[in-house]
Amino acid sequence: MFSCHVRSRLSRACWGLKTEGPNRLTLVRKIGATAAVLVMAQAFCLPARAQTGAQAIALDGNAGSYAMATLLLSAIIMLWAFIAVRRLNSARTRDNARIASLEGELNEAEAVINSEPSLLFIWRSDAEHPDRIAGDLRGTVRLGVTREEAGNFSAWLDEESLTALTEALSVLRHTGTAFNIALKTLAGELVEADGRAAGGVATMRIRPLAGERRDTKELMFDVRRLGKQVEQLSAVLDQAPFPIFLRDDDSRLVWVNQQYL
Repeated sequence: MFSCHVRSRLSRACWGLKTEGPNRLTLVRKIGATAAVLVMAQAFCLPARAQTGAQAIALDGNAGSYAMATLLLSAIIMLWAFIAVRRLNSARTRDNARIASLEGELNEAEAVINSEPSLLFIWRSDAEHPDRIAGDLRGTVRLGVTREEAGNFSAWLDEESLTALTEALSVLRHTGTAFNIALKTLAGELVEADGRAAGGVATMRIRPLAGERRDTKELMFDVRRLGKQVEQLSAVLDQAPFPIFLRDDDSRLVWVNQQYL
């Protein structure tokens, strides 16, 4: 009766091994322990059965063979459980080492991000708001918002810069085309926006400007702003009900409106 009960527990443990992945190591240990109990039970039962004499053997001639088979099966299960535990422990050790390695790489990446004053915006999905904002401008630029609120670009960018950034981000996230533009904050400070895409992830880094880089980016900003003003003026002149044209120093036409054509 006792060995039947132990075999029943062993069967339930084996079934659990198939159905419960996260607790597999615990189940394997339970199987090994149950098999050990079964081996001990059979070891104690065999002498008692041997002492019953020839009459008991005549009544149940296969009992000894059955007990030996059960003992052998239990020993095999114990050996399998021991090997399985060793393998699972090795796999856990490798997984822990991999986790430690990834944590180290993550810490190194964050150290690189924080090595200079900047804000890093990351988009992993199609959502308008960044999935993550990392870094710190360290007071080099006054945005007027916290890092968590910096994803709301309208809260700290002037209208022209907001339009330019929105267009550049749309192209970046749909086609992967990188950009590097100058932006002006509501406080009148100039910053650099550098956008990149890789592996389905879009990133943008905001950096402060100083020295020659600031002069170059300020010139680029002025050119972009004047270009948009020319486009707006051209659109207005195109709607004029009379011909308008522009000639260069050699009297060649360089621009005409629709009425001139």
